[in-house]
Amino acid sequence: MTHATLSQFTRAAGPWIPRLERLVESRNLCSFEKNILLTLIGAVLQPTKISLLSYGTRRSTISDLLLMLCTGLEERIHSLKYFRKNATLVREGMLVIYSPEISGDFTSADVSQ
Repeated sequence: MTHATLSQFTRAAGPWIPRLERLVESRNLCSFEKNILLTLIGAVLQPTKISLLSYGTRRSTISDLLLMLCTGLEERIHSLKYFRKNATLVREGMLVIYSPEISGDFTSADVSQ
């Protein structure tokens, strides 16, 4: 059963709507932004199931998330916009981007929720 199907069943069952669904609706988030949040939450709740940590670092990187959530290079490049300063998740503090060190590679920046 997909997340979309499960979400439809939940909505049909009654007036209760999960917090994440309410957040997605109130902030007008797209499915990719929702998947970013779900992935980071899952990595906290089930760290042995969802391993995002690259090279033994303490935080996930933008690159980790792009590799996990995107199917190809074109999609990864397109999806970089969700990690910029003016992106909804970053602007509203739902996603924190830590500046890359000396390298200047934006995708190596650490991410936390």
